[in-house]
Amino acid sequence: MPALNKNVAVDRDNLIRSYFLQGFRNAEIGGFLALQHGIILCVQTVKRILKRFETEKGGRNSESPLEQIVFAIVEELEN
Repeated sequence: MPALNKNVAVDRDNLIRSYFLQGFRNAEIGGFLALQHGIILCVQTVKRILKRFETEKGGRNSESPLEQIVFAIVEELEN
């Protein structure tokens, strides 16, 4: 069953991170996942997955300057 395969979630999460680092908004990322990869997620789930990446890396201090800038811009746009 694909939903139980951990590799599927890892690939999904990496796709989300990749699209995010390219500068796409959460809703756009959700659209790409659905249309290009057949992965249906709500925008809130995309946001949660991106937040988890931040937590796993120990916060923004361990990210590159470009990643820090992208996160700051996205947060501004969402608020």
